[in-house]
Amino acid sequence: MEKIYFKYLFIISTFLIFSFSLNSYIVDQNKLDLKPEKIAEKNYYKEIIDNIKILEGFSSSWYSCSAGKKTIGYGTTKGKYKEVDNLIFIDSATAENYLRLEFNKCLSIAAADGLSKNKALAIASFIYNVGEGNYKRSTLRKLILKNKPIDNEIIKWVYAKGKFLRGLNKRRKYELKIFKDE
Repeated sequence: MEKIYFKYLFIISTFLIFSFSLNSYIVDQNKLDLKPEKIAEKNYYKEIIDNIKILEGFSSSWYSCSAGKKTIGYGTTKGKYKEVDNLIFIDSATAENYLRLEFNKCLSIAAADGLSKNKALAIASFIYNVGEGNYKRSTLRKLILKNKPIDNEIIKWVYAKGKFLRGLNKRRKYELKIFKDE
């Protein structure tokens, strides 16, 4: 009995210490290396984070997402962060920290493709959803790099395991709206 009690006490205390220390890893989106002349007036960062939270939904425990990946929090997938992989549960504040951490990485990837701020934010939302590898291999990225219209391509990314998902369709339309708002 004492062994189990101390095991759970250790897990909970480790979780709480990690939750508080995670804040130091969160990147301030205003510090991203985007050229000032490319920054649009409207900043969608907070709106997109809030939208991702709604679209992904929150789960305090592990589940399989529509693509079949083990997921926790606001869409954090197993294997990205060792600390998360060992969790049994996650609170919404810690989950949001991981959402922001991952989104900022996605934003850096999009900005590296030379996109203006709104376009980078829209594509970061896309990358958060489909993954870095899928984005980097995509026809969508090829069109972006050639500065060609993406309307017909982005809307193709509305399937998970071959099944059309209304939520993904809504998400792609939202991302396209932001992408075009310059």
